[in-house]
Amino acid sequence: MKGENNLIHIKLEFSEAVESKKDMLYSQQALLKLAQIIKQYRTLRTEELKLKLKIHKKMQEVVTNINKLQKILPEIEIPSIKKREEKIKTTTRKDDNLEYQLKEIQNRLRALDR
Repeated sequence: MKGENNLIHIKLEFSEAVESKKDMLYSQQALLKLAQIIKQYRTLRTEELKLKLKIHKKMQEVVTNINKLQKILPEIEIPSIKKREEKIKTTTRKDDNLEYQLKEIQNRLRALDR
């Protein structure tokens, strides 16, 4: 019994057989297109990763160069008036608020009087 093939035959009309053959060919065509798309995706993904690696290396070079420049260039001293102005600007960013602008001008005037 193990070696015997139990084949089942189904009778199809000619038109049904042709439709089945067309369906199989369309399925094969779709699978081949999908395989092409996957191949293109892999190629593009590999290229993307190479470009990301290049960008990463360039960014590391830029960071290294900035660090070198910071070591070479002298530090500048910011006047106390400027420090206060920067502190005021960073704590609240309400440039469109008139009250804020008035307070900022008053603070500048006080800083100049000192």
